Amino acid sequence: MIVRCFVVTMMMTAAAGSVLAQQPPATPAQPARGRVATQQPPPPPPPPPATLAQPARGRIATSQAPPPPPPPPVQGQGARSAQRGGQPINVKIDVTITDQQGSSTPIRKVLSVVVGDGFNGSVRSTSFFNNLPGSNGQVPLNMDVYPTLLSDGKVRVDLRLQYDLPSSAALRNAGGEERQLTRTSLNESVVLVLENGKPMVAAQSAEPVSDRQVTLEVKATILR
Repeated sequence: MIVRCFVVTMMMTAAAGSVLAQQPPATPAQPARGRVATQQPPPPPPPPPATLAQPARGRIATSQAPPPPPPPPVQGQGARSAQRGGQPINVKIDVTITDQQGSSTPIRKVLSVVVGDGFNGSVRSTSFFNNLPGSNGQVPLNMDVYPTLLSDGKVRVDLRLQYDLPSSAALRNAGGEERQLTRTSLNESVVLVLENGKPMVAAQSAEPVSDRQVTLEVKATILR
C-alpha cells in the first residue's frame, strides 16, 4: 500500500513538471506608449533666510538735512530795498527846478509827489512843439523818487530827473557865424539823506555852450 501511494505521487509530480515546461516564460511588464519612465529629481533645497543690510562701520544712517535758506540780497547804495514797503507812513517829496540864463528872470518849476515808505513814485510830463529839430517836437520832464525812512527820523531819497527845455539863445562861432541853440537836456541821479521838512540843494548844472544854469532843490516831509 505504501509502495502504491509513492508511485502515484511520483506520477503526479512528473505530470505537473511537464505541464510547467510547456508554458512560455513570463515577459516583463512594458511601460505605456508615449510615456518615458524617468526618475523624479529631488526637490531643491529651501533658500536661506533674508538678512537685513547692516550699515558700514563708522557710518550712522541719518535723514538728509534740508538745504540752507538763500542769503538775503545785498542792498547797494541807491538801489531799491529788496523788501518792498516799509512803515505805513507817507512821505511828500518836493523838487524845485530853477532855470536861469544870464540876467534874465529865472524860471521855476516845482514837482511834488506823495509816496509810501519803501515804495516808488513817478511823474511824467511831455510838451510838444512844432518843427523842433532833433526831438520830434517832444520835450519831456520826468522824475522818479524812492524814499526810505531811517531809524534816526531822517529820510533817504533816491532821485532820478530828466529835464529838457527849448532854448532861443543865438550863438556865434569863431568865424562870426550865428547858430541857433534848440534845447538843453539835463539828467540828474542823486541819493540824499534829508532831515524832515528841510530843503537841500542837490545839484547845480551849467549849460555847456552858454551861461545858463539849472539848480535842483529837494525836500522830504514825513506825513503822520
